[in-house]
Amino acid sequence: MKRVPTAKDWLKCSEVFSKLQKDAKSGDGDAGTTDLLDIFEHFLFFWDFKEQAVHAINLKYENSSNDGTEYQTLLLTSPPVGTVNQLLVSPCGQRLALVGASGVTVVELPSRWGRHGLYEDGKNRLSCTSRQVAGRFFHCSKHVRVTKVRWHPESPTDSHLVVLCCDNYLRVYDVATDLQTPSHVMALGATHSAMLSNSAGFTFVRSLGEVAVSFAFSPRLPPPDGQAPEEREPIAVFVLRGNGDIYLTHINLMAPGERLPMHGPVAMHPAADDNYGTEACDLLCVGGTPAVLVVATPTRLYHCVVLDRPDDGVDDGIGSDAGSSQYSACFALESAGVSLYVYESVELDLVMAPAEDDDPVTSPVRLHPDPASDCRYFCSHAAGVHAVVLPLIAALEKFAAQPDVSEEPLGEHECVVSHLVCTRTVASSPSCPVLGLAVIPHPLLMVVLLATHEVLLLSLTTRFKPPLPEAAAPDEDAVRPPQDAGEPFDAHVRRLLERDASENHHQLVRRTEAVYQSCQRDVPVLSDAERDAARQLKELGSPADLRRRLDIVRDKIDYQRRQASVERANKQRQDRQLAALAAAPRERIRAELVAQGDQIAALVRSVQDARKTLGL
Repeated sequence: MKRVPTAKDWLKCSEVFSKLQKDAKSGDGDAGTTDLLDIFEHFLFFWDFKEQAVHAINLKYENSSNDGTEYQTLLLTSPPVGTVNQLLVSPCGQRLALVGASGVTVVELPSRWGRHGLYEDGKNRLSCTSRQVAGRFFHCSKHVRVTKVRWHPESPTDSHLVVLCCDNYLRVYDVATDLQTPSHVMALGATHSAMLSNSAGFTFVRSLGEVAVSFAFSPRLPPPDGQAPEEREPIAVFVLRGNGDIYLTHINLMAPGERLPMHGPVAMHPAADDNYGTEACDLLCVGGTPAVLVVATPTRLYHCVVLDRPDDGVDDGIGSDAGSSQYSACFALESAGVSLYVYESVELDLVMAPAEDDDPVTSPVRLHPDPASDCRYFCSHAAGVHAVVLPLIAALEKFAAQPDVSEEPLGEHECVVSHLVCTRTVASSPSCPVLGLAVIPHPLLMVVLLATHEVLLLSLTTRFKPPLPEAAAPDEDAVRPPQDAGEPFDAHVRRLLERDASENHHQLVRRTEAVYQSCQRDVPVLSDAERDAARQLKELGSPADLRRRLDIVRDKIDYQRRQASVERANKQRQDRQLAALAAAPRERIRAELVAQGDQIAALVRSVQDARKTLGL
């Protein structure tokens, strides 16, 4: 019986990814972490750097008896300006946004029809209208760079794009009506018009961490039946600054031009001296009601529960304006009606075996929501991908559904962190960042695209295992009794035997460290000079590479020798010409002097003859 290929098997042999991997071997690649993959329905969109086009991969191709189209190439009428580092599909799938530091390009997706619902009935290559958002503004303002872009989740026309720039402005563009003029403009702090009129002032404010680096929309329940869109409250938007401060504002699409107040900084409990990290890089809002904010720094993650602020106004957390600089003093803010309760912090191990003497490996982190579960999200960085499961969200929903008179405690619910993809095993290994990450809902697969254009496919599950209890110390001989005395013995044993990917990772790290220490004991210790020599021999490469490099050096030497001989011949010719030019004037001067001497001698003789004639 012939085995039917699954989506995972088919994507591994996909033609477009095979072509991209061949192109990557010629040196085409990206040095930083990007987000170039996105999914809408049964289409996986990917931005191709080399072809400057978008590939729409048909995920139903494996179920169509291979009579459909594997992927379609969307050619752009106007290519984006600069390097693209993010691709976003609008919530209803009508448009694409290609985001780069130099601007944003919106691509109008064509109509779909036919048997498989492909674009323009399955044409392999088709042209799409693409236009730049605020092209004149970004062309005239070279110092303004795009920081973060998201589609508005409640846009009635699927056309509202929210753009955060480094000038501390949050702009909303209705790309269906006007691409050049924003419908909403919100100042988030010190701006160029106030203190950032020159590059020095902008650099100083950025060093203080008072420039917004990310934002996230607060999730909320769908509107009840019969409620008009204009009757709903404006959606809340959380804004993250580089110093870790979080602000709250709202966007009302029903009232273009309306400027709603900015609230914050939001108080955080418990208070911390370092403001929970001074190098914040991304923000994500997960869960429902109450929501959980995830603040990412290059080394840690912070999970904050969003709750209403107490009515008595007593708030001893972070959020006062005492720590603000003079650059934000000119910007009026209002107190936020919510508070953040930091439930836990998670340290990300970017490498599997970090060196003791080296500094910890850090990398900017991108946060990705999981479309299959509100309790999980993913982190992509230069060393791979982490998955974080939050049992706290399910516990909060269950706790919120209880009656008011319930006295059942919330309990402790630690997150579960799994290192799904590791592209940097040790600190000395080269970096291989993630170019894109997307999750296919059916079947539940994660697609990871690396800088080498290698595609990794990981099967995910919607069932999460609870975190394991802490293991006893090695010197403890006593056996701890189970925490729950009423738990059956077989269930207790089954729980003890369960292992998570994160626990397996820690065990692998411990085994690696033990093997490394044993190797250090058995292998003679090398000196610094021997280590340098071994490192240099390793960097030389294979014999074929050495021969190729030697041929290149020989060609360069021959070329330099030919150039030197040509230069010597030219110099000798120039010297002869200069000598000839210098000798010609001397001969003319000598001949002129001789002629003038003869004339003077003849004149003297004529004068002497005249004197003799006159008898003088």
